[in-house]
Amino acid sequence: MKRYVLACHEGAPNGPAPKLLSEQGIDRILHRTILGWSPNIGLYGAGGPGFWGFKLAETDQYPEEWLILTVWNAGDCLLFDGEKGEVVAAEFIAMHPDAGVEAFYQHYVARINEITEKVVGSKIIEACITPASSEILFQQADRTHRLEIPKGAGSSLGRSWQSEENQRDAWVLSEQNELWA
Repeated sequence: MKRYVLACHEGAPNGPAPKLLSEQGIDRILHRTILGWSPNIGLYGAGGPGFWGFKLAETDQYPEEWLILTVWNAGDCLLFDGEKGEVVAAEFIAMHPDAGVEAFYQHYVARINEITEKVVGSKIIEACITPASSEILFQQADRTHRLEIPKGAGSSLGRSWQSEENQRDAWVLSEQNELWA
């Protein structure tokens, strides 16, 4: 039975656990500017689990910190503006068998650049995270962008969430983007 939500520690395998967003409250992330993001956060000793994280600007109440989705290969389980966050190499090559690995990397970089343009400098204007789904809205100027893990994501995104896994436990806040899973 494969689990997707991974327990984490900050900075080192025996470091402190990051703060759960469910315990800190959604208000902590609302109206904060996104300074940067990464689809490659996290280490587990043999590579990276592919967590997605958003660097939140400091406010009067909160330090600069990262909002991180601690789900194995997070980009494979979420949608950004209705499109899969990330297409893995095997999936891309299956869809484009004659394209080759170089075409996959070009596609990957183009997707990262597209999301970067939409997210960096935006503000989180709304967020709803339940045990079965997640939705975060980013606004930049007059455009709104949606990051979501819809209910029933298992069928639409190739993921089968375990019944005991809770998306509210998957979102954490960390002052650094080094998480050990």
